[in-house]
Amino acid sequence: MIWLLLACRNVDADGDGWKASEDCNDLNAEVYPGAPESCDGQDQDCDDLVDEEATDAGMWFADADGDSWGAGDGRADCDGESGEVDQDGDCDDSDPGTFPGADEICDGVDQDCDGDIDEDAIDLTEVYADGDGDGFGAGEAIESCPSDAFVEDATDCDDTEDTIYPGADEVPYDGIDQDCDGTDLDDLDGDGSAWPDDCDDEDPTRGEGFDEICDDAIDNDCDDEIDTDCQYFGGVVSSEPAAVIYGDDESIDCCGSAAGWHLWADADFDQDGYTDILMWSESDGTELKLFQGPFSGELYASDATATLNDQGFAHDALGTAFGDIDGDGHLDLVLAESRSPTGTASVYLGPIEGWFGESDYSAQHDAWYAAELGASVGLADMDGDTALDLILGAPGAGDLDETYRGEVVIADPLDGTPAACTSTAGLQHSGRGDVGRTLSTADVNADGIADLSTPSTHPWNDEWAAKTPALYVAHGPLTTCLETDNVDNSIRFESVYRWDVTPSTLPISLDIRDVDGSGYSDAMVAGTSGASDGSRAIRGFVFDGPVSSAASDDDASAVLISQSDSAARVMMRTAGDLDGDGHVEFVMSLQDNWWEKHSGSTYVLFGPLSGSYVIEEDAFGVLEGSIEPFDFCETDGCEHPGSLFGWSLGAGSDLTGDGIPDIAIGAPGFEYDTSTNDKGPGAVYIYSGG
Repeated sequence: MIWLLLACRNVDADGDGWKASEDCNDLNAEVYPGAPESCDGQDQDCDDLVDEEATDAGMWFADADGDSWGAGDGRADCDGESGEVDQDGDCDDSDPGTFPGADEICDGVDQDCDGDIDEDAIDLTEVYADGDGDGFGAGEAIESCPSDAFVEDATDCDDTEDTIYPGADEVPYDGIDQDCDGTDLDDLDGDGSAWPDDCDDEDPTRGEGFDEICDDAIDNDCDDEIDTDCQYFGGVVSSEPAAVIYGDDESIDCCGSAAGWHLWADADFDQDGYTDILMWSESDGTELKLFQGPFSGELYASDATATLNDQGFAHDALGTAFGDIDGDGHLDLVLAESRSPTGTASVYLGPIEGWFGESDYSAQHDAWYAAELGASVGLADMDGDTALDLILGAPGAGDLDETYRGEVVIADPLDGTPAACTSTAGLQHSGRGDVGRTLSTADVNADGIADLSTPSTHPWNDEWAAKTPALYVAHGPLTTCLETDNVDNSIRFESVYRWDVTPSTLPISLDIRDVDGSGYSDAMVAGTSGASDGSRAIRGFVFDGPVSSAASDDDASAVLISQSDSAARVMMRTAGDLDGDGHVEFVMSLQDNWWEKHSGSTYVLFGPLSGSYVIEEDAFGVLEGSIEPFDFCETDGCEHPGSLFGWSLGAGSDLTGDGIPDIAIGAPGFEYDTSTNDKGPGAVYIYSGG
């Protein structure tokens, strides 16, 4: 038995050259001491270790970024550990998007680890060669990744110069387009006028072809002349008017119509968007004629679209007011005549077109002897019921002892029943005062309700002693007859002895509106003031709103005085912004004694006004009439405006249709006959603003 066992231990059963006593598995020829290990979970070399140094072990590499590709030296083993992979070659094991075979993108990184950067990138774009390296390219597009040499912008207008590209700093006036906008920088102030035609390329208010701003001592249009292109401004005007409306050569009383004694240019009767003109004319009887704007060239009395005829009209005492009295959408007209013989006010319902005879009114208001009803007239809601009221001044109204206190009557426009202020709403002077010679219904305290303003032009006490003239302001609504002692405010004219209101002169001029954009109405008051020594002078005052803050003429923001000591008539109007500087201008027409047929002058003063002015010296522009007589005009023609130029005045409305306010000036003495002192046709001249 022992022998048998010894014999077995010396047997090599699997034929691998190792006896059973040495072979740890003599039944497997691949297992014996020193046999090569393989990754099968067995101890092939009989050293009691499994799979160590196996000949078929793999290489394992650390995969730090988890992209299944490793890096580093690697480790031989039958199995990898956590975080190891059997793929080597990751050129950036911190970026999971970088590994052999990854898609290349245009980012300057070698994603596929082949040593080339951005080749065959999946996000190739159209790029352009940037020859000068300024970041902007030019030329034909290619498919490539952007780089220092290729960019996506192809707007470089000169790819050989790195100082020329879109957005580069432009060097003015060098003839080079540095910023590639198509031009050299030759308009620094951006006003559309280029150097060298722009005489001041740092001032956007100056440039070639600009409108000249008058009275600013600046060459706005760069023509090397200052204020000379201001249409009809800058010294005595020589330019032609934009339009002229002539009266009839022959009408009543053998002579011309003396058109232009009165004119109104502030209403659009036919609602076509253009301001119309109402003009006095003695064509056939005494008439008021309506002409439709816009105006250009020559027009004649026969061109009127409406005529209001009344044989009783007095040529020097007319007033009008406009408004939609009956609510039908048409402008209605009130025509007041204060001297036929005691004054009437006739209401004509629109549309105002065709012929209106002396009885074709819709309502008429009459007064008593010497009342002068209609010396001034207005339409406004004075009692707060939303309906238009008729406001009539009656400066001759008074007691039987002829104290003539004057009054303003507020009445129903379509009720022709005469009414004194004592029996209806209105305003009357507590003594002799000539109240109602002119009036305004402007809202002076900005409360949305019409107010009543009227001057006491010729005040005296019961002993006939002169008193200080005043402008009285009564705030609406007015529902009773108020005496001047109880008005809300009065402005005393301490420097004015009296306002001359003799029948042959125009009543005091009153214009109340917001001229400075403050939201409050401002007051412009002018008239012929008489002194105790008999001398006379033109005086005008401008009061900044609210008017209720002024107590005397010392509160005026501007005072205007004429040099003439024989002036008999003045009209003062706001004229709108004629020169485009954002400020309202003022126009004043002055006349000496009308019976001497003076030429007349109209002065333009540029706003804003502040301080004292001598009208003839400080006005920037002067429009002058002519005393050329009838016989001269018949033989040689009249080339200049006629006499009494400025006897009537309209300003502030666009009459020519160019969007700029214009000036209309009446000259009833045009072509008067010096041999007989008979009337000529008269005319109205329209001058374009700008």
